[in-house]
Amino acid sequence: MKFVLGDVKESITGPFDIVTANLYSELLAAMMPQFAKCLAPDGRLILSGVLRRQEAGLARSLRRQGLGIQETRRRGKWIALVCARQSCSES
Repeated sequence: MKFVLGDVKESITGPFDIVTANLYSELLAAMMPQFAKCLAPDGRLILSGVLRRQEAGLARSLRRQGLGIQETRRRGKWIALVCARQSCSES
């Protein structure tokens, strides 16, 4: 198993089986193209630091990159998402 720690401002190349980010929603949405680019075909993207009221907007950002939400965890006003590439039948 190999771990890579990176800064969102730097270009990070993959592919990676798991990508995690705990950032505010606007930055997560802005970084979505880079996350999608470095995610392995069967990889998972785990996002946290998202307020419940921002969930719908983040879901739209995911869909634009061909990603879908596989699981959502909620605690108080916060959510965490496990995301993956959508198959053609899910689009």
